[in-house]
Amino acid sequence: MPNILVVDDEPVSLMLLDAILRRSKYEVMTALSAQEARSLLETEPIDLIILDLLMPDVDGLTFLQQLRENEKYQHLPIIVFTAVSQNRVRQEAFQKGATTFLTKPISSRELTRIVNTHLQIPAA
Repeated sequence: MPNILVVDDEPVSLMLLDAILRRSKYEVMTALSAQEARSLLETEPIDLIILDLLMPDVDGLTFLQQLRENEKYQHLPIIVFTAVSQNRVRQEAFQKGATTFLTKPISSRELTRIVNTHLQIPAA
């Protein structure tokens, strides 16, 4: 099964996303910061990233840009998943390389559908 990396500084959000994605038979790794995410990316095969924007060390937009500047991650699907719903932020996320922009909250069914789409997995 595909490996998904969830990056969010809120432990409750990580636990919720982990449970939703594991129920869909995905392997899930979690990181509380961009620094933790970088470490996992260097050691683990990742097929998709779900990325929050509001984080303490490096914000999600900066981390997104850093990932896209690295040739290794240019084609990796990155879903921005955030409570920020401003159009300006949405536009900036797409300019920096977001594959999809989702606003919290979202149903587990919709999240799974979007992840499946980006991983090219047929609907059940």
